[in-house]
Amino acid sequence: MQASYHQSIAIALLASLTLHIFIALYSPTFLSFTGQRHTAPPTSVASTVVSRPESILDLNGVWTKDKEASDSMDPVCDLMQLPRLMRMAVGMIKGVEIITDPNDSFQLNVLSGIMWFKIKEKYSLNGQECRHRRRDFRRGDSFGRAGEATEGGVEVRHSFPDGALRGTMTERFYCPHANELRVDTFLEVPARGPGISYRQVYRK
Repeated sequence: MQASYHQSIAIALLASLTLHIFIALYSPTFLSFTGQRHTAPPTSVASTVVSRPESILDLNGVWTKDKEASDSMDPVCDLMQLPRLMRMAVGMIKGVEIITDPNDSFQLNVLSGIMWFKIKEKYSLNGQECRHRRRDFRRGDSFGRAGEATEGGVEVRHSFPDGALRGTMTERFYCPHANELRVDTFLEVPARGPGISYRQVYRK
């Protein structure tokens, strides 16, 4: 009788141990680390979010252009040989909207008083190449890569390889002070001579 009791206890303990091992081996958490399969979503969304520095998150929002603090766009228009209508559109830019996703993306919307003058660009912050329309609205595409700038903020490197006015452009978006956005740009079109640097300033 006593031996039968101990045998029953041993069988129960063995069954319990087997059950715990089975649960551990086939739970979603264990399998997600072993790479065998994953049957359930992660319990915490935050665990999948990449932590971005404040220098990037500070860029978010709608920014109004400070024309007095900004460099003139005339040299840029001259370099790109923009027609009169495009020059007027550039002069009527009111500001920009920036949307940064904490996970991955940087989105730029240029705000203008002209309905047809719309520039909307979205980039992955992991350096993946993205394609957009040329900002001068000429035929051909513009290719850009975005990432965290060494000195803070976001840097976008563009290339527009089509046509006679092919070239490159590098932009850095950053906030040197609260409620102030600066966009420092270097634009180069080899067919038109030396490149130029200019700064645009925006405020909230």
